[in-house]
Amino acid sequence: MQTLKTLTFLAALLLCLPAAAAQQPTAVPEGEPIAPEPVGNAPVQPIKPIKTPDVSGLWTVGRCVSGLWTVGRCVPLRIGMQAHLRYLVDDTEPYHQLVVKRARLAVDLYPTPWLRAQVDVDVSELSVLKDAWVEVEPSAWLKLRAGQLKKPFSRVEATSSRQLPLCERGIVNHHIIDDNNLEFGGRDLGIVANGRFGDLRISGGVFNGNGLFQENDSGKDFVVRPTYEFGKFLEVGASGTVKMRSDEADPAYSAGGLDARVRLGPMEAVLEGLWAQDGRDRSDVLGVIGYVQLRYRVSDAVRLRPIVKAEFLNEGLGKEDNVAMAYMAGVNLHIAKVLRIMLQVEQVVAQSQCRTPNERRGMLQLAFDHRMDIHTD
Repeated sequence: MQTLKTLTFLAALLLCLPAAAAQQPTAVPEGEPIAPEPVGNAPVQPIKPIKTPDVSGLWTVGRCVSGLWTVGRCVPLRIGMQAHLRYLVDDTEPYHQLVVKRARLAVDLYPTPWLRAQVDVDVSELSVLKDAWVEVEPSAWLKLRAGQLKKPFSRVEATSSRQLPLCERGIVNHHIIDDNNLEFGGRDLGIVANGRFGDLRISGGVFNGNGLFQENDSGKDFVVRPTYEFGKFLEVGASGTVKMRSDEADPAYSAGGLDARVRLGPMEAVLEGLWAQDGRDRSDVLGVIGYVQLRYRVSDAVRLRPIVKAEFLNEGLGKEDNVAMAYMAGVNLHIAKVLRIMLQVEQVVAQSQCRTPNERRGMLQLAFDHRMDIHTD
């Protein structure tokens, strides 16, 4: 961290030196007004002192000269910290355990108004690197992002764990999205274009297709996801992806889905349906997930949000005993926008031929999520 601060300070200093040399304002004691020069016999109007902005608690690594860029933007850093500690009670061994679900540190750099880079690591997992990408914004409606990042597929999967009200994304997400199963989502190496045209957003990309740290063939994954907002109360979306493999015996298989989010007063509801082809046996998989949460204001810094969730998963359409259901109920306590205490209980009921196991568990999760902007002005 000390090295990061030193490098950031040097970079900001180098950027600001040329403009600082060109502008050498006369020093004025802090808090004193600048006396204007009288013009003719016109009365001199006193000028009120200019208040120095309150920067208490703001970590600065230098000073940016105003007008260094045409939009007056400096070189800020954004550091995101995420720590999720979970106490898990399960009906299988081990029955009680403490789990570090997430321990992440993300650094975003904005060297210019149209360029952004991010590195995100999670020390709680074997594969430490989560995200590493560079984003270019050539216009107000288009952003291009390349590197290791999430595929734009599925609303539940695309929702950041900072905003997701669920301790776990569920059995549908686990079966269709996760790397150990069908692998239609998650993180991979690729290029994504994000466009916005009014209330319409479209994301599309090309990815290696075999997940992280695996040997890649010449085939690629093509992913697209449009969403449309109908005011503040309704947003609908769709997801589609095709896996193109170099194996002639199994050249391609695909997945798609529809989703919606509704907000009415204190209620927020999300519903998503996903369909996918299982590349292992060419069977069709169908999954539906929905959850509803209510928002109650306890005080200025405290919010209470009860939540319920239900899921349906058919791991092989037309096959017998391949259906699994999941039910969850819980309550989330939000404190000061950085801390969540999440208490949720869940039951999974699966038929005999399902890969999804029967399970009953309770989760108490302490989730700390905070982002800090480091300015150079």
